[in-house]
Amino acid sequence: MGSVAQVMAQTLKAYDTKHFFLLTGGDQDLWIALRDADIQMVLARSERSAAYMADAYARLTRKPAFTYGQFGPGAAVMVGGIVDPYWAGAPVIVITSSSNTMTRYKSEYQELDQKPLFQPITKMNVELPRPDRAAEILRSAIRAAVTGNPGPVHIDVPMDVFGADAGDPPIYAEPRFAQYPPMRPSPNQDDIEKACKLLVEADRPVAVAGMGVVASQAWDELTELSESLGLPVATTMGGKGSIAETHSNSVGIVGR
Repeated sequence: MGSVAQVMAQTLKAYDTKHFFLLTGGDQDLWIALRDADIQMVLARSERSAAYMADAYARLTRKPAFTYGQFGPGAAVMVGGIVDPYWAGAPVIVITSSSNTMTRYKSEYQELDQKPLFQPITKMNVELPRPDRAAEILRSAIRAAVTGNPGPVHIDVPMDVFGADAGDPPIYAEPRFAQYPPMRPSPNQDDIEKACKLLVEADRPVAVAGMGVVASQAWDELTELSESLGLPVATTMGGKGSIAETHSNSVGIVGR
């Protein structure tokens, strides 16, 4: 048997999580569990900074990244750092503590209804409903963060629940969702042939590459297509890197 914090840390370990970005608060059960799981806690100057660090880490490694904010002001400050990964489609998993269940609705210091703050900028926004569901909820959050259009998710954990007995749930990872995108749908072959025909027959075709090319790591294929057809390639801001900026066929950024 283990605590909620231990179960969450061991689940992160199963996903080969090496770094956790945060400004520590009063949730010592979580810090001890992360330390015991040999997950490096990377300290930031603020919760917002920790979110930015997780955002960058997710984009560079193509893996879900994890960050934390303490209940009340810590969680509120975290919100500002989650907006950009929401726009950019980066799978940042935000874990916040929330006020103690034993003193909730008694005007406890720093008590705040946090879930509504995260609702517009997350794909999944939940409070841990029971200690024995900690591992399950964390796996669901990771799955939601990396699938479809990737993006941030938020799990609220009451501060007194981190140390609660989580029972003896199975600890495992779903390897497919340890990176993103976990799968890419294949286009219909007829659609591919139609697109190729349009490109070949066009007088002055131009490709506009977006985040999908970067997410699929298809920059070599796009460059080869550009060179074989003499095709200029413009990018969105999120599509930067789809083709080398120094390539003779690179047009540069044309939109957001």
